[in-house]
Amino acid sequence: MPAWMTACVVVLLAASPATAFGQGESQDSTADSASIAEIVKLPDLKDRKKAVRIVGRHYPAELVKAGIGGVVNVWVFVGADGVVQKTQLGKSSGNRVLDEAAREAIKEFEFTPAVNDKGDKVAAWVGLPITFTVR
Repeated sequence: MPAWMTACVVVLLAASPATAFGQGESQDSTADSASIAEIVKLPDLKDRKKAVRIVGRHYPAELVKAGIGGVVNVWVFVGADGVVQKTQLGKSSGNRVLDEAAREAIKEFEFTPAVNDKGDKVAAWVGLPITFTVR
């Protein structure tokens, strides 16, 4: 059985990855995301089991063979259509290859979009911790 990982959506407490990680406002964060005060529902994975399979396909074979796993925290900008528009590394696993595998896998995820207080679908950032575990 191939190695696989788990993924879950966590609550986003900032308007952008830059503010969440204490780096100040990034130059494009205000253009990319709706105000957090307007968002009443964050983006969420449509199918968590499918996300697990996707990440399993992206788990580098050389790391599985070596028994190397870890957690990669990735920020995902999900469009109003639920499609991943960009990713940003939040916190590294300490392994560049694992970090890149997580970011590439997330690009294939399907999300329900964020919803604002008027009921409109809007683009927003959401944080995803991706845990790679050799089984």
